[in-house]
Amino acid sequence: MLFYYAGHGHTVMSKYGDEVGYIVPVDAPNPNKDEADFQSKSMEMAQIEIYAKRIDSKHALFMFDACFAGSLFSMRDAVPAVINYKTKEPVRQFITSGSADETVPDKSIFRE
Repeated sequence: MLFYYAGHGHTVMSKYGDEVGYIVPVDAPNPNKDEADFQSKSMEMAQIEIYAKRIDSKHALFMFDACFAGSLFSMRDAVPAVINYKTKEPVRQFITSGSADETVPDKSIFRE
């Protein structure tokens, strides 16, 4: 299964000092002006990981072409060095166009 998201992303500092990454829909307000409404309309990257674990597909590849999408990796364990034996079990791979603290250009590097 391939999941591809190209759009906006944003990171918000939580009250506990953690950075929380979001997938941002077009109708979400500016988080600096209305954080509560922003959070109600946007999706935390942590939720993406929850959905990924529920997929029945044996292998799934997630591609995120959005600013701050790399925040997903701050929640995950390091990728195992030996991939071959892991392909016998369900696998979830994630590719992002930038790191957790990096903006990416509006012109997609994946789309080309």
